[in-house]
Amino acid sequence: MCGRFVLEADAAEIARRFLARPVAEAEGIRPRYNIAPGTAVAAVAPGMPGERRLGLLRWGLKLRTRDGVRTLINLRIETLTQKPAFGRLLPRRLIVPATGFYEWGADRRPRLFFRPAGAGAQAAGASDAGERAFLALAAVWDDDPDGGGRGLALLTAPAAGAVLAIHSRMPVVLAPGDEGRWLDPAADPGVLAAILGRPEAAFSVRFANRKVGDPRFEGPACLTADDDRERGAEDPAEGSRDGSESGVRPGGKTSGTREARDVHDA
Repeated sequence: MCGRFVLEADAAEIARRFLARPVAEAEGIRPRYNIAPGTAVAAVAPGMPGERRLGLLRWGLKLRTRDGVRTLINLRIETLTQKPAFGRLLPRRLIVPATGFYEWGADRRPRLFFRPAGAGAQAAGASDAGERAFLALAAVWDDDPDGGGRGLALLTAPAAGAVLAIHSRMPVVLAPGDEGRWLDPAADPGVLAAILGRPEAAFSVRFANRKVGDPRFEGPACLTADDDRERGAEDPAEGSRDGSESGVRPGGKTSGTREARDVHDA
């Protein structure tokens, strides 16, 4: 799953990278290093034909169930594509810009997954803002059942590459060539299924500050390990290749897979 991510860019840089027109609310977008569920996050959505809009949306999609209202921060691609109750969300597609995401291994130490700037192909006319490349996280949105606005959930897929060493799920990072297809309102369901089946999986990884489990901790220090033994480690996932999964709740408490999924994932 994905419970924290990083976005080291302002509205102008994001709009330039994703070829989007900022709406008024986007003026509040600033670099953030510990983005947590329940907060407003940058989101790119289709607008008028041939247009993309950059705005803010709450991270947390509320669904009414038999047991009341449930909030999802993550949604499995298997659930989205195979369960009819969730299929209605597929036309409501978004891209959430990021420059990295955090995952916690069985040792409860956070890692930052990212791609160095200039790594891999870019969308036409796009460029990176800093030392880390932009990532396009696939997401869907919905209206709150209680009329309280709109929220989004990040899509997750089975882990691959470096993420698989410490976690069984990872956010769906769209390949640059798939970004336009994902946002195309007329995209064929078969095309969308193919896109979700080939997420980006080539990431660099390093230890991050243990305090990122606390959503109040913010700033560039989030990206730096707070332990001298961890600083500079490029492949910290060694030794955790059993596929174990753990989650981090918004309050900063690390919890087991089942508990975290019941609250945040579907």
